[in-house]
Amino acid sequence: MSLRALALCLSICALLSVPALGAPPAVTDFTRFDEYETVQLSPDGRRVAITRRMEDLESLNVIDVDSLDVNASTHFGSRVRIDQVFWANDERLLVQPSQRFPGLTDGHVPTGEIVAVDADGGGAKLLFGYRAGARSRFSGRRRGNVPELPGYVIDLLPADEDHVVVQS
Repeated sequence: MSLRALALCLSICALLSVPALGAPPAVTDFTRFDEYETVQLSPDGRRVAITRRMEDLESLNVIDVDSLDVNASTHFGSRVRIDQVFWANDERLLVQPSQRFPGLTDGHVPTGEIVAVDADGGGAKLLFGYRAGARSRFSGRRRGNVPELPGYVIDLLPADEDHVVVQS
């Protein structure tokens, strides 16, 4: 064996025997859920809607693009996951929630509901779904003329700020 080959083998062995710098990444770095899941830019490009997953709930946050300030933050309960978020127009969001099941890592079922929320987090209104037309427990009357069927947004109609197409 030549002196050059021997020096090369010893160099390689020395490099392989040096411990790696820093600790290896923890297993949880590869197995935990994403903290931020859905990102939707508003039609005018001034705001971003982001869903943030925490241990017991998922929140909807609206962030100003220029200042990076959180303009709004809202959630729909501890066992509700936000399946989809749409900008209906520059000031209103449509949210399609699903129901989480305790004990399952990520078990959830879409509820077929559509909730409208203002970009400032207020004005939430259940537009579509099985709970939308429920009877008031005080008066016994129905809460308006709202379909009790499941619905899903299928077209945002970009040219029409006041309407969307819903499949039921």
